[in-house]
Amino acid sequence: MRYTRRFWYGVQCALLVLWGTPYCRR
Repeated sequence: MRYTRRFWYGVQCALLVLWGTPYCRR
């Protein structure tokens, strides 16, 4: 698995936002 931190960050942020968790703070 060769994934960049940006990819994981984006995925996590998207999932959290969908769930309704104010985690994506840019």
